[in-house]
Amino acid sequence: MIVEIISGLWIGNLSEFTNTQFMSDNLISVIFNCTLSHTIANTNNQQHIRIPVSDLNEPSSDFALLKQNLPKIIQFIHSNIDEKNICIVGYDNFTIPLIICSIYMMKYGDIKKDMIQTILQSKYKGFHLQHDLSYFM
Repeated sequence: MIVEIISGLWIGNLSEFTNTQFMSDNLISVIFNCTLSHTIANTNNQQHIRIPVSDLNEPSSDFALLKQNLPKIIQFIHSNIDEKNICIVGYDNFTIPLIICSIYMMKYGDIKKDMIQTILQSKYKGFHLQHDLSYFM
């Protein structure tokens, strides 16, 4: 499943990113790869940025790494979203891409934390934030 969360910001899971036609059709130019070692085909000279987190979502390692780098990640998204289509790709549970998008919307969209789940589920009913976003703020 690949879902556009806001204009120019998509999230997807690894199993969908064999669809190189999607990336071409939607002019995806930046891909955040939120996996330890999986590769994503570079079909149109996209910029690939790896956020090395495991599929276990370990608070002591994966979440700590994400929290440490999140300000740079969301600043990069904010600085580029007007000119580039960005996709954040993770494991099939969407955990890390959902956290990144949520924090981005809260910071730059001035959206309250209690509204984020409703917004995400309006895009896809299967989205569930299972972690407290306060940890990442």
